[in-house]
Amino acid sequence: MIVKRSNIKLFLESLPYVLEKFPDTQIYITKKGEKLKEIKKLAKNMNLNINFYWKETHKEFLELLSECHLGVVTSTHDWPRRLGFVTKVCDYFSVGLPVVANYIGGWTKIISEERVGLLSTDDPKDLAEKIIKFIENPEMSYEYGSRGIELLNTKLNIKNIAKKLQDCLNNLKKSSKYK
Repeated sequence: MIVKRSNIKLFLESLPYVLEKFPDTQIYITKKGEKLKEIKKLAKNMNLNINFYWKETHKEFLELLSECHLGVVTSTHDWPRRLGFVTKVCDYFSVGLPVVANYIGGWTKIISEERVGLLSTDDPKDLAEKIIKFIENPEMSYEYGSRGIELLNTKLNIKNIAKKLQDCLNNLKKSSKYK
């Protein structure tokens, strides 16, 4: 969704650098969200040929992603965005896409720590360089994308996360004076 916290402007500003080196690159951005009109206008003013899309089902969305080469997530630096994990990152992982994101702290650390993608600064040229690195290195893309799948099957597996939460709650309950 194109929302205020998505920082899509950073992504759009990185695209001329990517397209300069890879002019046939196809760019897809969702066609929903409060900032859609603004982003469409900016893309038009920048003469960017963006494929705006919307898929009715999650399955259709994953099918589209499975045809892509990488997923890009740009974010603002506010607290809600740092604390709130962006779920589309898990969608990217689920189809083996490496991720490029700007570093905002919080959840973005997992991208570099788990080597499932690359982090950039908020400089559009730096973001473009990270995107280009994956385009130029298909083996690296495959390696990072494979680690994303593995991460979903281990550390980010919902059953494992739920068990850890349950164990934590049980430990709190045991140590609490209000049993």
